[in-house]
Amino acid sequence: MRLILFFFGGFLLANLVVAGSNIIRPQAREQQPMFSEVNNRAPAPWAANERHIESARKNARRSALDVLAMPMAVACSPTGRTQLVDALSFYYGQRASQRRGYFETWGVDGMHFIEKAWATADDSRVERLTRETFSRGYFSLDDFAPRARELIAETLGAEPAPGKICAAG
Repeated sequence: MRLILFFFGGFLLANLVVAGSNIIRPQAREQQPMFSEVNNRAPAPWAANERHIESARKNARRSALDVLAMPMAVACSPTGRTQLVDALSFYYGQRASQRRGYFETWGVDGMHFIEKAWATADDSRVERLTRETFSRGYFSLDDFAPRARELIAETLGAEPAPGKICAAG
């Protein structure tokens, strides 16, 4: 009789242990997903810093558009020309730096993301006004550091260089 009670007690104890471990540790099918059903993909790796970098893009756009909106007669004055070159250097420098950094850090996905981020209507406007300002002779490519100069040259494409700086002013 003791043997039957011993066997029955062991069976009961084993069931209690198994049941208790299932209560403490939920089964895999019962665990909550890490991301919501709506967004079943992990966030992009650059998303953590994007709000800070987005503000740099906005500042660069705003400063470039502000300086490109000033009267072009002012742009040929020493102070105006310095403002023009500085604002365009900042804009194209930020753009070139982010383009290079996103590609080096996150590869092709990062490059596609940053190209879209720099493809707003304001960016198209900055590019158009940069071409117009260059064609009128308000700046030359030699005014810029290599990082910004390369991207400005890409933006200008086959735009002919003006004969004289500020010839239109």
